[in-house]
Amino acid sequence: MVWGCIVEVTISSADWTPLYPPGPFPPHGTEPIGTVDLGIRLRDALYVRSMYVGPVRRVLADAVLRAGKTPYQVAAAAEHVIALLDTYPLGALIEDAREAWKRGPNGDALAVLSRATEVLAPVLGWPRTVDRRWPLPDEEWMRQQLDPQVNYGVVARGPRDGAPAVCVATGQPMAPAEPVDLPCYCRMPGDKLAATLDDVLALVDSDGIVAVEFESFVPTGADGLAAHDQLRNLLPNQTAMDTYGLAGLVAGQVPNWSTLLGDAPPGVAGPFPKAVADGLIIPKLDADENVVERGVLVWDGPYRAVYVHPAAVEVLHSLDGKRSLDEIAASVGASLALVVEVAHQLVELGAASA
Repeated sequence: MVWGCIVEVTISSADWTPLYPPGPFPPHGTEPIGTVDLGIRLRDALYVRSMYVGPVRRVLADAVLRAGKTPYQVAAAAEHVIALLDTYPLGALIEDAREAWKRGPNGDALAVLSRATEVLAPVLGWPRTVDRRWPLPDEEWMRQQLDPQVNYGVVARGPRDGAPAVCVATGQPMAPAEPVDLPCYCRMPGDKLAATLDDVLALVDSDGIVAVEFESFVPTGADGLAAHDQLRNLLPNQTAMDTYGLAGLVAGQVPNWSTLLGDAPPGVAGPFPKAVADGLIIPKLDADENVVERGVLVWDGPYRAVYVHPAAVEVLHSLDGKRSLDEIAASVGASLALVVEVAHQLVELGAASA
């Protein structure tokens, strides 16, 4: 078992500016004057509403449109579809989540930032190598953050924080480390858990560990699963560590992203309903694995997407709060009875309101 990490110091002069790496997870606080904190700059550049409602959504929407029409192509694009739908609640939640995390460890904020990273990383093409969960920016972006007339020292602050990559990308030497404050935990190979579980649990009393980080996968056999379940039941931060890494270790209790989303509240019925949600048409596989088109209702809010018939999306896009349902029925070429029923359902789902 290994605790922490050791970083070799190559410079010790005071004549340099601290350069902090992007990891091991998005930092708290603000960037101190006289330093360059790549993690803080990355946090404040990436986790903003405009990123998710703008370029990220456009790239994902384009990827879904180009997915093709064969079952294989549609199945391969399924993750893009889910990510596209998540840009809507992410756009509504990301600003508050960033500010909450900026103030300190926060489980709800971490769940939002983590999902945002999953959605963002493939779009940017940056490898998610920092702590295996957070993006590591490319060399060009790192160099752009530096003044060529200034000497820097890369200040490591935690395991897998990207410090060596920053040294290579910027040509700057390592400086004395400033480890982030982490709750007590231990690291061990996952395949050793079942055989050494009693020894690990003894560390709870002797060293006060609150989680175990595995250097390899825990075997999925009965013994491995039972030992892992026991850890999750006994160690308060284990589940968060398993899912979110060192950020989860710091935050402690972290909900799943899906639990942060609820159902949209019903709208108000009236003669001139207006759309308060957006409607998308996406390819999807039915029960027989045939490609079909499905409508999806999405909100600029912390709400779950709702699948509907594609015709409902056409009606939704016609609800402008000015035209009557008679006029809308005529414009879409459908019976008034059908449009009235669809509009009623959209109001009940919270996608439209008078």
